[in-house]
Amino acid sequence: PDMVLIHGGDTKGVDRLASSWAERRGIPQVTFSLDMRLGARAGFKRNERMLSLDPRYVIAFPGNGVLERLVIEAKARRITVVDRRGPLGTNPKNTSAST
Repeated sequence: PDMVLIHGGDTKGVDRLASSWAERRGIPQVTFSLDMRLGARAGFKRNERMLSLDPRYVIAFPGNGVLERLVIEAKARRITVVDRRGPLGTNPKNTSAST
């Protein structure tokens, strides 16, 4: 396939919406659940595992410091970040991988 959705597997919120969207379109998915044995590091470790697949894009929706770290690390790896955290988001054509 030319697209695979990678997400955190949450059963609510943006992960669930993205999963439903992919299911309706027959797009394969890879889910990275939190390993709660890692405690406070669980979200960071999950993000490291997702980024290890070298995705073409990261789409950022409102979140917390764990998400912020994901965006910083994605940009450092020169992965295009589509930032949808603001009220209107950012046009992907204006998002530079090097910012």
